[in-house]
Amino acid sequence: MAAFCQPIVDYLSRYFTNYRIIAEPGRVLSGPTMTLAAKVVGRSLRNGVWWYYLDEGIYGSFSGKMFDHADYHMFLARTGERHNSVIAGPTCDSIDVLYENISLPLLEIGDILVFESMGAYTVASSCNFNGFPKAKIVIIE
Repeated sequence: MAAFCQPIVDYLSRYFTNYRIIAEPGRVLSGPTMTLAAKVVGRSLRNGVWWYYLDEGIYGSFSGKMFDHADYHMFLARTGERHNSVIAGPTCDSIDVLYENISLPLLEIGDILVFESMGAYTVASSCNFNGFPKAKIVIIE
């Protein structure tokens, strides 16, 4: 960490000698450290829009969407004709909506969606709302 920050420290020491600077690197350093694999646990067709319910939501690993408007890059293996879709969390709470008006292929229950950069402000602010447990963290070395 010291070596990584040294060029920044040098610059600040040179140009901001009369200031005390405190920084919290947050998402830049810790975001890329985790990837989330979320499963489609439900789906419904509402007024011509496919709704997909994941086993993770706003109250879990996606709390960063609500608190700091983070957007997480999503990957899915399924291909095909795309449809207007919504991705929501499992809680049935009206704010547990992750993505609206997105174009997705028709997903099936059990499909896995992968989200990158989930290492910052996700697990730390998650809770067990409506009895849904926090995501399990798996460390791969």
